[in-house]
Amino acid sequence: TPALWQALTTAVQRRLAAAEAAAAAAADAVSDAAASSAAEAAAAVSDAARAVLLLAQGVHFFRGSRVEDYGPLVTLCGRLVTLLPSLQQLQQQAGEQQQQPALLQLQLLQQQAEEHLFTGADFAGLTLSHSTHQLVLGVVLGHTKEVGASKGLSFLKPHAARWGGLFSQGSVPDRELLGFIQGLITPPSSAAAAELFAPQLLGALGKILM
Repeated sequence: TPALWQALTTAVQRRLAAAEAAAAAAADAVSDAAASSAAEAAAAVSDAARAVLLLAQGVHFFRGSRVEDYGPLVTLCGRLVTLLPSLQQLQQQAGEQQQQPALLQLQLLQQQAEEHLFTGADFAGLTLSHSTHQLVLGVVLGHTKEVGASKGLSFLKPHAARWGGLFSQGSVPDRELLGFIQGLITPPSSAAAAELFAPQLLGALGKILM
């Protein structure tokens, strides 16, 4: 229902705002309070990551068939890509990634979303980059067919060009990046969907392999 999507997106926006505020406070903290402020900021980013993944699960449900309007989701994806470098760095500095469990595979993500099998353990130690990748991937997969709220892949083309930060090795661990690329190039994705990100995708693969 529209109310559900509004609640999910509002929760994400609220937690992102809290993470931004915490990051700003950490940047302004004097040396005595710097460690505490950085830890609080990293925790706020982790809260945002969990909210984003929850929203992503809703988008992945039967490949976007329950999405009412992709417009707010696409806007949110753009905001996440913009914030990712600075917020992800806070998690890295606080050692959040060392606690991260094995990444959820795309097939498992879809199965769990469709069967409602998620537990609290699935949200432990998440990085914001992984959650962002899953949300963007859900949006892309939802547009492989022009049906329902989907406007087709042509609608995403100008946005994909601005989402190059998803492939940045400076803020995204290689194993997360490879998982995202795998989701773009394997079913239920399509060649046309992967082509949206062809320059960034090929460039990222080249850097990883070098």
